[in-house]
Amino acid sequence: MNAKLYFAGLQLLAAISSVGAALTGTGFAIAPRYVMTAYHVIDGGRNLSVRFGEGEQPWINAEYVDGNVEDDWCILKIDRDAPCVARLNLERLPTQGDDVYTYGYPIPSVMGAEVKFNRGNVSALVENKRLIQHSVPTTNGNSGGPLCSYDDHKVVGLHVMGLKVELAQNAKYAVSLCYLKSSLMYYMMFLFKIALLVCLMFL
Repeated sequence: MNAKLYFAGLQLLAAISSVGAALTGTGFAIAPRYVMTAYHVIDGGRNLSVRFGEGEQPWINAEYVDGNVEDDWCILKIDRDAPCVARLNLERLPTQGDDVYTYGYPIPSVMGAEVKFNRGNVSALVENKRLIQHSVPTTNGNSGGPLCSYDDHKVVGLHVMGLKVELAQNAKYAVSLCYLKSSLMYYMMFLFKIALLVCLMFL
């Protein structure tokens, strides 16, 4: 992982805070003012806020705009533009054995507020390829973070859970972005319109 890619990862990554929710978590920008995370991270919470990167970065107010409880994803709208937007893979599923990695903020009260990086492999595609089972070490606080391909560094999944069973301690799961493609296309069209407008300005 070179420094430039790591820096970009930090800039698109967001710590999620929610007063009253059971957990804090991780998210990532999918458009300048939209952040994706796991639904259970903000479930039951109020006064949502996100913070990008590390250190003494300011918290940004956020509001829930879209999501699905069963698939455990949601979209938050933030008050100002994110410093960087993730590259999403909505076309190709990862395959068994592919190298993948995550960024996240696992248990910041214990492990510190710095972003943590971990690497693993795709173990299987399950539930009709809705979920990506992987071996990347994760814990509370990683929920809502990106599962990225090591080949092109695009986000392929949204990390949602790990099994708390001794015999399945390495079984972690992310919702495939290919499965969520129809839900994400609205926000991707938003980015396309911005890019088109910029191109027209320079014609």
